[in-house]
Formats: sequence, C-alpha cells, structure tokens
Amino acid sequence: MTTIRNRKYFKSIYFREPGKVIFELATQGPGLTIDEPEEQLGKELLIPPIYEKRREELLKQLKPLH
Repeated sequence: MTTIRNRKYFKSIYFREPGKVIFELATQGPGLTIDEPEEQLGKELLIPPIYEKRREELLKQLKPLH
C-alpha cells in the first residue's frame, strides 16, 4: 500500500492485490469547488499550473462539446 497521495481534489492510496491489479481508494473531498464556486464549474477550462504554458497547444486538441 502506498502513502496517502494528495491529488488536490481528493486524497488517495493505492494497493496491488495478489493478481497484480492496482486498486485506488479515494476520498470524496475536498472536490472541484476548491478552485471555483459551484455556479462557475464547467464555464472555463482549468489547467494544472505545470501545463499552463501549453494551454494553446492543449486547447487545439480538444473537440467542441455540444
């Protein structure tokens, strides 16, 4: 079993069962509203800071949602 990993929106631990399948156990919180209020969710694309310099490149790869 791994140590607790902080994934920003939730915390998780991982373990491998004898058949070598990896399982993840995760918390429900804190959730997506740590970045923006609930009424703003989904109105703009939030990118992790490490990828922000690639924003334009990444946006070009996304297909529009209708």
